[in-house]
Amino acid sequence: MGGTLRDMGASPIAIGGTADHVHLLVGPRGKHAVADVVNDVKTGSTGWIKDSLPPFAWQDGYAALSVGWERKNQLVAYIAGQEEHHRRWPSKDELEAIVVEAGIAFRREYFE
Repeated sequence: MGGTLRDMGASPIAIGGTADHVHLLVGPRGKHAVADVVNDVKTGSTGWIKDSLPPFAWQDGYAALSVGWERKNQLVAYIAGQEEHHRRWPSKDELEAIVVEAGIAFRREYFE
C-alpha cells in the first residue's frame, strides 16, 4: 500500500488495521481525488493480500476523513494501536459514531 501511494506521488504516513479494515494516514497531493487513491491502493494491494491472507476480498465502500495536520502524531498512535483499540470498541460502531457526531448522512445498511 505504501509503495502504491508513493508511486502516485502521495506520502504514506501511517498504515495499519485489523482483520476487517485498514487505516491509511496519507499526505496526498492536490491532484488526488479520494476515490482514485482508494481505488489505486485496493487494486495495487489485492494480489499481495490474496497471496498472504486467503480468502480475501475488499468491501465495496470506504470511509475517508480529513484531519488537521496538528493531529498527525495522535493519528499515527491511533493507527498503530488498532488491535487493542477494537477489542474495546468494534470498528463499525466507532465509524457509525464518527459520522453521526459529524452530522454526515449515511445509509445504515453500509454498516452491516
